[in-house]
Amino acid sequence: MTRKSYVFHLIIGFIIGLFILPAVLDWFGIPFSFYDVLTLILGEPNTVNRIIVMILFVIFLFFSVRSFYKELKKLP
Repeated sequence: MTRKSYVFHLIIGFIIGLFILPAVLDWFGIPFSFYDVLTLILGEPNTVNRIIVMILFVIFLFFSVRSFYKELKKLP
């Protein structure tokens, strides 16, 4: 896979995840917003839950950027 193809697939994945997937999940009646999912998992928001969510988000963001950068460096 070339760099151009890798970046293209990444952009297509973001577009599908942001626009198409929420519409399909809403059609099936599944909560699709991040707030709804966190409320189902953690309950009503409070200070402890917000700290947990921030830590998980930072960890997720770190590993996402790191894996994208490593894969991009490996490509010719």
